[in-house]
Order: sequence, then C-alpha cells, then structure tokens
Amino acid sequence: MKTRQPPAPTTTFSFVGNVGCIRFPPPIRKASGIKRGDRLALTVERDGSLVLEKLQVSEETLRETLPVEGCACQNAPEGCAAGGPEVLTVGWSYVRLPEARASALGLLADAPLRLVGEPDRITVSLHPRARDMEGVSRVACPP
Repeated sequence: MKTRQPPAPTTTFSFVGNVGCIRFPPPIRKASGIKRGDRLALTVERDGSLVLEKLQVSEETLRETLPVEGCACQNAPEGCAAGGPEVLTVGWSYVRLPEARASALGLLADAPLRLVGEPDRITVSLHPRARDMEGVSRVACPP
C-alpha cells in the first residue's frame, strides 16, 4: 500500500501592498488551502519570517486553551500584550497587520516578499535578492 506524500511547498515572490498588507497569489492560496474568512495565527520566527497558520479552532477556544497571564519583558510582543495569540482574518486574498506592527517587522509598501505555501500554512519573509523580483507585478490592497 502506498503512503501519500505531502505536497511539496510552493514558493512565489510578491510585494507588500499598502503598509502591512500581504496579498496571497493564486499558487499560494491553492497550496495552503487558506481562503477568505479563515483565521490565522501569526508567529514571528527568530529569522524575522512570519508564519501564518490556519486555526482549526475558534479564537475563543484558543484563548481559553492558551491563556496569557502577563509578560515580564519590557517590550512585550503583540500577542502577549493583547492577552492571547495574534490572530488575523483573511480578506479576499490578503491579510493586513496593524500599521505599527507591520512597520516594526519591515512590511512597508512595496517591500519585496518571498511566500511559501504549505497545507494550512503560509510563511512570509522579506526577500533581499532583487533579481528574483524581475517581472513580479506590484500588488494593490484595499484602502
């Protein structure tokens, strides 16, 4: 009996639309299965990349399961300050981070991005190689 291998990750390049607006190109939406209305948990990795993972439970259940009692650090992360994990809702084909958070992460308008789509997960990172961005169209996001 054959075991089914998970699909290989899909990688594309894009740009930040408005500050903090990350649009998901069709190949990323297809690979991740993430669609409008889905709730995504945001995690910032050590290398600065963002991991957006589809929540399989309601935000309320998540807050009850993973309560945050407080933070002892001087510069508390957004999720800690909000009393729970950072959660974003997918628009038509994008997510938007709060402007202050986006600026702190370098997600300014027209910043080049590398997106990797896997089932129920999208990893987003700033992309430093200009040659990879040749022919990639700028994106617009709703105001």
